[in-house]
Amino acid sequence: MDDKQFQELKETLVVIAKLLAANFVRDKASQKDQILALSSLRFTNSQVAEFLGTTSDIVRATVNREKGRRKGKQKDRRSANSRTNFL
Repeated sequence: MDDKQFQELKETLVVIAKLLAANFVRDKASQKDQILALSSLRFTNSQVAEFLGTTSDIVRATVNREKGRRKGKQKDRRSANSRTNFL
């Protein structure tokens, strides 16, 4: 396979990935839900941004914000459990 064929194959795979991503998130109403869904599939922030037509900064901020919320909920649950166990 020469360089030209490799480049064509790579471009085709990018198109396929975009189509699969669009299909995967089509029922997600908000951009946040779309970002989190694609991130859960281990796409990079840049890839998610490209698929959704946004910036990687927005994707990064959305993912980080959600991680912070999840950590906060876990702390709250642990605190509630420790208080319950104490009683």
